[in-house]
Amino acid sequence: MAPELVAAAAAARARRCCCRCSSLLLQPAAAARRQVISTKLQLPLNSSLLLPLLVLVVAAAAARGRRCCCRCSSLLLPLLVAAAAACRCSPSDLHEATTYEHRLGPSAIDSILSAIAQAKAEATPGSALITTSHGKFFSNGFDLAWAQAAGSRTGARERLHYMFKSFRPLVAAMMDLPMPTVAAVNGHAAAAGFILALSHDYVVMRRDKGVLYMSEVDIGLTLPDYCAALFREKVGSATARRDVLLRAKKIKGEEALRMGLVEAAYDSEERVAEASMRLGKQLAGRKCTGEVYAEIRKSLYPDLCGVLGLDIKAVFSNSKL
Repeated sequence: MAPELVAAAAAARARRCCCRCSSLLLQPAAAARRQVISTKLQLPLNSSLLLPLLVLVVAAAAARGRRCCCRCSSLLLPLLVAAAAACRCSPSDLHEATTYEHRLGPSAIDSILSAIAQAKAEATPGSALITTSHGKFFSNGFDLAWAQAAGSRTGARERLHYMFKSFRPLVAAMMDLPMPTVAAVNGHAAAAGFILALSHDYVVMRRDKGVLYMSEVDIGLTLPDYCAALFREKVGSATARRDVLLRAKKIKGEEALRMGLVEAAYDSEERVAEASMRLGKQLAGRKCTGEVYAEIRKSLYPDLCGVLGLDIKAVFSNSKL
């Protein structure tokens, strides 16, 4: 499948990589250092099973880049390499299995955590992060098939508990990330996929396709404490929380906008991408100090941060104070 590229209009110096990933390369020019870039790649089928979301730091690493899968220097984060290395199914299995649902299994969660850590390490004033996906699903939640493959009810529950536990530091990392974050939701975001989207500062989704859905009451699972705390503090309406969590309502873009779950909703994948890029560019343009931004974010959600074990600190970055 041909890779797709979404980039800010100002990326005049961008060119294609010479390798199969067709990733974005930037010339080391001063004009390129503060562009907001989001690259969407679709790797060959046998490399994409555990590639649930493409998480890329925008702007901070433009001049120096990261190593790609070939001999070039690009903006790819380790998520791509880690996902490819962790692939454990044949190409024929992938096409019919979880490839397009972007399930969050242990390897996928670890890969996203590594990508977020890379973004944090390279953050500078003027950075932002956009998370997006390909296909019908943003993410369809935890990898329940992996849990059921344990072969026993006890084993399945242990695997499910392991995913609950390993997903907690991912939510914590998003809350502590020293830059603005935007989730560009191009398809369905269900259960843990919905939680991941809601862990961003802003959510932009499609109006014409895709739903937000918390399936736990339908499938017979209770919420981890940090997921409940996330909904309590990020969804202001008690009625909205009730409908999402107790009715398991499948919420489309227009209704999600009315309920305050998303920042905006658009009629196509292209418009979601454009709006997310535009928002990311606006946020990055403030060039705020990342540590200050992260601490203010955490101060908005003290209950969630308490559950996640995140401290809230006072930070003074103004040299005149």
